[in-house]
Amino acid sequence: MSMGLAPVSKKTDWAYEPSTTLYSRVCRRLTVKLAQHSVKVSPERAIVSFSFDDCPKSGLDNGVAALDKMGWQSTIYVACGLFNVENHLGKMMSAEDARALFEAGHEIGEHTFSHRDAKSMGLENFKLDIAKNQNALAELGLPPSDTFAYPYGETYPALKKAMQSKFKGSRGINKKVHTNHVDLNQIGSIPLYSNTIDQAVTAVQNLGKTGGWLTFFTHDVRKNPSSYGCKPEDMRQIIEAVKAAGADVMTIRDAISALKGVAV
Repeated sequence: MSMGLAPVSKKTDWAYEPSTTLYSRVCRRLTVKLAQHSVKVSPERAIVSFSFDDCPKSGLDNGVAALDKMGWQSTIYVACGLFNVENHLGKMMSAEDARALFEAGHEIGEHTFSHRDAKSMGLENFKLDIAKNQNALAELGLPPSDTFAYPYGETYPALKKAMQSKFKGSRGINKKVHTNHVDLNQIGSIPLYSNTIDQAVTAVQNLGKTGGWLTFFTHDVRKNPSSYGCKPEDMRQIIEAVKAAGADVMTIRDAISALKGVAV
């Protein structure tokens, strides 16, 4: 059964923004502390995971390709409903790109089919959207995804619990480096945006001293990036910082498997 993976001509320049009301901000702060699946992280090693959300073609051509040259694998969070769409992030990846990434050893993570804010739809509909995306990936000959990323980083306690039963881990967008423990239901992540590169480099440098697990996320990687992406030279700067820190680079799936310690 076809899941609608044929090329489309849809184009939009509108970038969705989750609610920024006081109520929404308070809920986000509370959600981070609730419905946790906490696992200890060993400080004996430094692990870095690169992840790309959605994913724009430029992220593959200038981001993933740069990691490939280092022999490093990344996690690409794929929303099949965005295949071939052109939006504020540029031209998006295709179904063929997703298959090629998997064959090259990268992790294909789950990011829902329609890429909607979880708070804008009921839990059951959200789970159906995930199933639709997994079916679309299966049509490409890809295995079920092991990890998930919340679209726009939006989640809530009941959703965190639901994702725990489906995935090894779910990545959020809370700016956190995991040096003692990690909530696998809402893994923290540092943005690789052009206006945050200095902070990202500092985070890597500190990780080299303390050990732990640091995940990055970004979108487009191009000369004139969106507010949610970075420039190719920014990516090269981060790569050099990770090399200098002596960190191991792993997919998010593999990093979870490598975590030392016991559940707490």
